[in-house]
Amino acid sequence: MTHAFSKQTDRYSVKLKRNTLWIVSGSLAFLIGLWLFLVRDSNDFEFEGKRLSVWFVQLRDARTTGQAEIAKDAFRKAGATAVPFLVDQLRSRESRWKKKYTDFYFARSQRLPGWVQTRLPVPSPDRTAANRWAAANTLGLLGDSAKPAVADLGRALIDDSQFVASQVADVLRRLGPVAHDALPMALTALCATNQLVGDSAARVISSIARDAPDVRPQLLKLLGKEDEVKVRVLRVLSALGSVTASDQRRIETLLASTNTYVRFAVVMTLWDIVPSRQIELQPRFEEFITGNDKQMRESAADRLVRMQPLTTKGAELIGSVIQDGSDNFCWTAFSTMAKRGREVTNAIPVMVMGLTAANPRVAAKAAEALGNVAGPDKEVLDALKQAQHHEEFMVRDAANAAIQKIQSRLD
Repeated sequence: MTHAFSKQTDRYSVKLKRNTLWIVSGSLAFLIGLWLFLVRDSNDFEFEGKRLSVWFVQLRDARTTGQAEIAKDAFRKAGATAVPFLVDQLRSRESRWKKKYTDFYFARSQRLPGWVQTRLPVPSPDRTAANRWAAANTLGLLGDSAKPAVADLGRALIDDSQFVASQVADVLRRLGPVAHDALPMALTALCATNQLVGDSAARVISSIARDAPDVRPQLLKLLGKEDEVKVRVLRVLSALGSVTASDQRRIETLLASTNTYVRFAVVMTLWDIVPSRQIELQPRFEEFITGNDKQMRESAADRLVRMQPLTTKGAELIGSVIQDGSDNFCWTAFSTMAKRGREVTNAIPVMVMGLTAANPRVAAKAAEALGNVAGPDKEVLDALKQAQHHEEFMVRDAANAAIQKIQSRLD
């Protein structure tokens, strides 16, 4: 009987422990749920029937344009109230422990026994970079309402993901002067060793610093940095235009650089910010136009096409580049000449040469330019009459129109 009583007591004890465990587990679950409810993200509020996080996922992972546009409209309507949530997404990062486990899984787990490997959970893809990209893109939709997020966008210019950093730069450029608060971080990013980050920062500063006189002294200080930083700074000063003309003497000192790209950037900058010096600077272009760097040659010739006034020597230099230039450059050059009209008569021989271009679009544009620029010169008319027999209709049509224009000026 004693044994039976002991057994009954043991069963009662186990049951009591089990009930206690259930009570404790339930209470703990309730407390955790209550804590999660109380500390849930207050920035993730409900808007037009959905939480912002749901709208965000719909925009980030949209399978159709319609889904994306609906989500975009929701954020536009939410306006400034959505900024705190989007900033949270812009700051999102993969947890340190998850990153460590991912590194372990792909780098070291292969050394473990097979039965262990098969039981290790596969790490889920890191979506935080996609979240940061989507957050930056969405902030760009808000226009001036995104101003409170500008400082965070500035910090994201040096994001680990070039994909994100590039998107952030594009958003800051679209925001324009509203993004002034991002200038300190943009100036830091301008000195980045990563070329994409540095170049993106240069474009950002060029877009948002036009009405920021305090940025020029800081840019001039950076001219003492490495050559690649000098080139970026000069590109920014060039984009800022004539407001930097008073700095020309400081810029000019860099003409003594042994780096061709620095000297080229100096000449291009001086050309842009002090137009009155273009004839004086023209001889400097010969170094770059006669060089082997095709992109540099075309960039220099592109400036010469817009030279005021276009000199005979300038036209000759342009012609030397057009002889082996890319179709895009040649077409753009002849388009500019066509718009300038009689201002570029010194380039008529270059346009005549362009009639024989292999690309019919280029040849047609050269004919159009001659129609706007040339007088009734026999050599020009003979070249255009020959182009009337071109195998491509667009060239024949452009040559006919050019001849009619030139002849109409005689009347």
